[in-house]
Amino acid sequence: MKAFLLGILFAILLAPTVYASEVFMMSSEYVIYHPTQEEEEPAIFMTTARLNLRPEPTTNSERITLLPAGRRVEVLDKNGDWFKVDYNGMVGFMYAAHLREVSDVAVAPGTVELLHWSEARYVMTKGTIFTLVDVRTGLSWQAASFSNGNHADIETITAEDTAIKRQAFGGSWTWTPRPVLVLINGRTLAASVNGMPHAGSTRSGNNMNGHVCLHFLGSTTHRPAAQHVRDHQAAVREAYNTALSWETPTNDEHSV
Repeated sequence: MKAFLLGILFAILLAPTVYASEVFMMSSEYVIYHPTQEEEEPAIFMTTARLNLRPEPTTNSERITLLPAGRRVEVLDKNGDWFKVDYNGMVGFMYAAHLREVSDVAVAPGTVELLHWSEARYVMTKGTIFTLVDVRTGLSWQAASFSNGNHADIETITAEDTAIKRQAFGGSWTWTPRPVLVLINGRTLAASVNGMPHAGSTRSGNNMNGHVCLHFLGSTTHRPAAQHVRDHQAAVREAYNTALSWETPTNDEHSV
C-alpha cells in the first residue's frame, strides 16, 4: 500500500512539469510559425494624360520615355507625389496625380454616355486623337477618326497602339466586335470596334494596313440588315453597362 501511494504522489508531482513543457512547446511553435501569405496582385494603373517616365522622382531628371494617355503601368512603390512604375520593363517615376487604377479608369458611374451616332459623329471630329479602352481586358490604345459615314472609320496612331489593339482581340485580325469606351475631350462614350483592318488609310508606320470601324448607339454598317449591326449594338450596350458597374474613384489625395 505504501509503495502504491508513493507511486500516485510521484505521478502527481511530475504531471504539472510535463504539462507545462507541452504548453511551452506549443507556444514556441506558435510564436515562430508564420503562415505563408498569398502573393498580392500587381497594382495596375493607367495614365490619364501624356506623361513622362523619369529615372528620378523630379522634373529635373531626363525623361526615359513619354507615354500618351491610356497606357497601363504597374505601380511598384510610392515616393511623395510620385509613383515608381514599371512600363514594359522600363522602371522609373511618374506623377501619381495623372495615374488612375484600371478599375477606376472609366468614370464615376452615371457619367459614361450612351450617345447616339447622330450626336457622336460631331464629337468624333476628323483627326482628333482619342483613347479606346477594351472593357473586357482593360487594354487601351490610341486612334484617330478620318471618316464619318454610317459609323466612324478610325486608325491606330502607332505600331504599339496596333499591337495592343490586336492583343485585345486575342492576337488576331477579326471582324468580331468588342465593347470599348472612347475617352475623348473629357468625355467617355460607349462604343464597339471591330478588329479587321480593311480598305483605305491615311497613316503610315502603324503596322495596320487599312482602318477599322467604330460604332456607337444607332450606327450601322454599309449593309444595315447585316448581323454585324446587331453584334455592334450589343457590344455598345455591354460597354455602357460595364462602365456603370466599375467602382467610383474615392481617392484624390495626390496633387501635382
